[in-house]
Amino acid sequence: MKIKITDTEVSSDANISRSTLNNWKIRHPSVVESLKIAVIAKKLIDSSVIENLIKKNKKESYVKY
Repeated sequence: MKIKITDTEVSSDANISRSTLNNWKIRHPSVVESLKIAVIAKKLIDSSVIENLIKKNKKESYVKY
């Protein structure tokens, strides 16, 4: 599975400006790649947590008291 992420998403999640991200791409490309990986990991974890909460909610809604 290939996940695409934009520079805007990376800079937003890292709380930096797009211009800072662009400067880092030139001076510190490995840092930018690490940021991208971190943002992708965060998105995957967030979606997994949401899925689990939905599943849990569905199970609990079927329990009769």
